[in-house]
Amino acid sequence: MIENIGVEKFLDRWMEPEGGMSVYQRTFVLSGIGAPLSRAQSKIWRVGTDRMGLNAWLRSYRAESTSRRTIAVGRRGGKTVLCAGLMTYEAIRRPQPTGQVWTIILTAPTLRQGQKAALDIVRARVRSMNLNELVTSDAADAITFTTGITIRTIPSWPAFLQGYTCPAIWIDEGSNFKNDSSTANYQDCVDALTPSLATVENSYLLTSTLPGPKSGPIYSQWKNRFDDGVLFFRGSSEQWNPTLTDSEELAKARKNRPEYYKLYFSGEFVEARSALLPAEFVDAAMALGKSAFSPREVKGNAAGGCDFASSSDDCAAAIAVRTEDDRLVVPWLRVWSVQDGELHRVYDYLKEIESAYEAYGVQNAVGDQQSLPIAAQFMNERGVRYERLVTNGAASEPVFDFLREQLRAGRVTLPDSDILRSQLKRLEERRDGNYEVAASRGKDDCAVAVAAAIYRAGQLPRSREPQCEVLWVADGAANTGNFDEDRFFTKREWIPSFGRTRPGIQHS
Repeated sequence: MIENIGVEKFLDRWMEPEGGMSVYQRTFVLSGIGAPLSRAQSKIWRVGTDRMGLNAWLRSYRAESTSRRTIAVGRRGGKTVLCAGLMTYEAIRRPQPTGQVWTIILTAPTLRQGQKAALDIVRARVRSMNLNELVTSDAADAITFTTGITIRTIPSWPAFLQGYTCPAIWIDEGSNFKNDSSTANYQDCVDALTPSLATVENSYLLTSTLPGPKSGPIYSQWKNRFDDGVLFFRGSSEQWNPTLTDSEELAKARKNRPEYYKLYFSGEFVEARSALLPAEFVDAAMALGKSAFSPREVKGNAAGGCDFASSSDDCAAAIAVRTEDDRLVVPWLRVWSVQDGELHRVYDYLKEIESAYEAYGVQNAVGDQQSLPIAAQFMNERGVRYERLVTNGAASEPVFDFLREQLRAGRVTLPDSDILRSQLKRLEERRDGNYEVAASRGKDDCAVAVAAAIYRAGQLPRSREPQCEVLWVADGAANTGNFDEDRFFTKREWIPSFGRTRPGIQHS
């Protein structure tokens, strides 16, 4: 047990390898315990909790300890080291009451994160500060101190987290939890852990994390921080760790990979964790003030993209045109929604799509598996070649890679649509053993239809390129010189004459 030493002095020693606590770290620690703040620290508190410009009540610091504390900081900002120091301080600053068993729980989305990152930091700093005599037991998943208090890493499952008495609890990497009902998620862990704090004075739940996407419980906690009484500090890596100010790595990331910098270092919430499309490229492609383009405004070869659903989800369709100046323009876009339990009137949608295809001269269209038979039959009967295009899973990678590269090259013009803008920005690229693109939250039908249309239009020639008519005939019949035309001709279509041949095709 450490006597006559406050948390501020202890943590300055703990953070010595990083040059001591930074002003942001110090302000967070002091405001968490309700200590007085200097004038400069009060300003840091307002900046870190995003109270600048608010009314006097919300801007005013009140010296009150809080039982819920969260820091959302970029990588290399020192948050894990600082939190490990806070937990160690709680383990050694007071003895465990007679007849009780106190445990400081450390949990993270994976057990390895807790054991190999956080608990290893505790071990290393305890040794470097010559506090080994305060340790009575050191196991793979737990360290026990002479106060009788144990710091223990526990898997992030509610059933494992219940039944303890805790002076402090630390949830690390809170935004990395999967927030769905099929797995242990952040809110389930919080609900299971909170009762463990009830009987210990000045106990608290600490969460450290990257800010992550604008969805889920961490973002909700940030949005409701004034109402819920949570001390929520947010900041960039450089704010929390000033030694990074001259970092070449961060400078290169800001310049060359802005989406990567924003997710990992900026301390800002993002539209998607692994954003497929940089937000600035989506904004740059929007034709501000124009929600559609007439057929007279866009001339070229057009293709359609569809994303149909049977119920609950939305249906969407789009047209993309490869123009004479080799741009890809989306002049027409539709989204159809139904109430829960209702079925989509796909046939009615197809008649609306047919009218648009006629106006823009669409002869090629693509769609995913859902409603493919009825759409294929309907469109093929009207002279539009409708094919399947996989927009989910490994086979969808070329579709979204093409969209991303065309946006980067500045070749795409999109209609000014809030729905399309938000869906494109929320698309996440996931490569966990398989390739997948999906929205981080909400729906993605509009974005998928546009991606499909742009991909198919990009395969069409520019309208000024030479074309030729081809005849599809049965395999082997083209070279016999003796076949019945009515029997063997199966389809007529126009394709670019790039000198390519395919089996069973007779060129003229």
